[in-house]
Amino acid sequence: MIIALLVSAAAMPGLGLFAQGSVPNTQQRGLGTDLSVSIPAILLVSTDQGTNRLLSLEGVMGKDAQAFNTPELRRFILEPGRMIGLGQFWAFSNIPGAYRIRIWSENGAVLVPKAGSEPDGKSDENRSIPYILFVDGMPAPWESGYFSLIASGKTQARGRAIDLGIMVGDFPGSEARPSKEKVYTDTIGFDIQAE
Repeated sequence: MIIALLVSAAAMPGLGLFAQGSVPNTQQRGLGTDLSVSIPAILLVSTDQGTNRLLSLEGVMGKDAQAFNTPELRRFILEPGRMIGLGQFWAFSNIPGAYRIRIWSENGAVLVPKAGSEPDGKSDENRSIPYILFVDGMPAPWESGYFSLIASGKTQARGRAIDLGIMVGDFPGSEARPSKEKVYTDTIGFDIQAE
């Protein structure tokens, strides 16, 4: 991209080309130069169209369990076998080629009991719940410790909204609705790189 830049010498103190108070004729006395600007490749991903790249997941069950979303948290009712929408995340690309979005999981694609949320007050790793992430309605493959997807092309200036969902399978106690709320958590993070 080439940007033409015309600089009036009157605006440059110390050149002394024009008398104080005179108006220069830029057609006759201008300095012209070509300025070449290189725009770097930019790939960004976030959960909130900003810089946030982490998202806490909380699956809850219980008689009075409530679901809600914030920019940093997606809280959902655990329903085995059903895809649950988690809202969107955003990807921005100014490159025409392919790029990979990787979503890592702190707990290896399982929800684990949140400390203190078990009725007996103990967190039990054997009660963890495996899950599958869905990206734009399709299951994201789990490869080498990441959910992964490939996209390509430039996005709009504000980025591309990508739907995110989760599905859990049956798990011990999924048929019962405990009277006390149980919370299962994971944290996922996003990164993006050119292919």
